[in-house]
Amino acid sequence: MENFNKYILFLGFLLLVGCSPIYHKCGAPDKIISIEPQLIDYLNKHNEIQNVVRKYCLIVNPIITNKNSIGIYSFTYFEPHYTWYYIFMYDGENIYFTNIDDSLGMRTFLDTCGFSKYKIRKFERKVKKIKKKNERVHQSQTF
Repeated sequence: MENFNKYILFLGFLLLVGCSPIYHKCGAPDKIISIEPQLIDYLNKHNEIQNVVRKYCLIVNPIITNKNSIGIYSFTYFEPHYTWYYIFMYDGENIYFTNIDDSLGMRTFLDTCGFSKYKIRKFERKVKKIKKKNERVHQSQTF
């Protein structure tokens, strides 16, 4: 069991070191450097564990995007036993934080950005998976 725990910590370290400096390969917006402080501030304000989120812990994943990196992204930070996904919308210049349950606002954003109905349905399936993941994290944190 001790070897297994060491293996998990090693994998977490590889994820931390391997993904953090290469945001563009992970699907983050091209202007991640300019919006990164806003994401970190948001995580620090909503962090229930009271750890300070640092730049190298930030993980950004696209949910739905177009060629100009406009779209909706999930973001989180690396924690060994706690991973809660937050959502932001990116219009090419500004970011808008939203709740995962605000499906009407996200659909309106996608409609105004010109996403097809197929991409919107694909987006809705991905959001359902994120909701399930967040619910599992919430249940594991509830005593």
